[in-house]
Amino acid sequence: MEVAEAAAGRGAAFIEAPVLGFPPAAAAGRLLVLVGGDDTAIEGARPVLGALGEVRPIGPLGSAIRMKLVANSYLAITHAAAAELLAAGTRSGLDIEAVFAVLARFVPLLESRRAEFVERRYEPVLFRVADLAKDLGLAGDLYRDGGSYTPFTQVADDLYTRALPDHAELDIPAVAETFYDA
Repeated sequence: MEVAEAAAGRGAAFIEAPVLGFPPAAAAGRLLVLVGGDDTAIEGARPVLGALGEVRPIGPLGSAIRMKLVANSYLAITHAAAAELLAAGTRSGLDIEAVFAVLARFVPLLESRRAEFVERRYEPVLFRVADLAKDLGLAGDLYRDGGSYTPFTQVADDLYTRALPDHAELDIPAVAETFYDA
């Protein structure tokens, strides 16, 4: 909020605009741009933000970053669940491709991470384990401060934290290694 106040003191408006999407989506102008701030300022920035992708006003300043933490919590939970079930399914004798196909049917975003989950190739890195672990810590603080009970986010936070020592610089599906190493 200090930056917003400093901008206002100089006659400028400040908005926040965290994005959802990976580098290929950024290159294609297909990000989801979460925007928080004054409606007039958002509309003034829309032509620039629109070049990045879909502009989604979320609410007043501070709302967009909170929404980004919610989205990244969901990403962490779904990826950790897929990792767990792929490891468990294959250890029970199922073909990893078959398990992955079923899981991706429920969470289509997983399909874009097929090589990471099925072949356990965690590069190129689109979103580092370390960055998602940081976001889960921030999200946990946000949810606790709001009085929310978030056991799935807590478990995801634990799993990504466990992955940090050996896999911090790898792509987020590397959380799977916590299940293969168990």
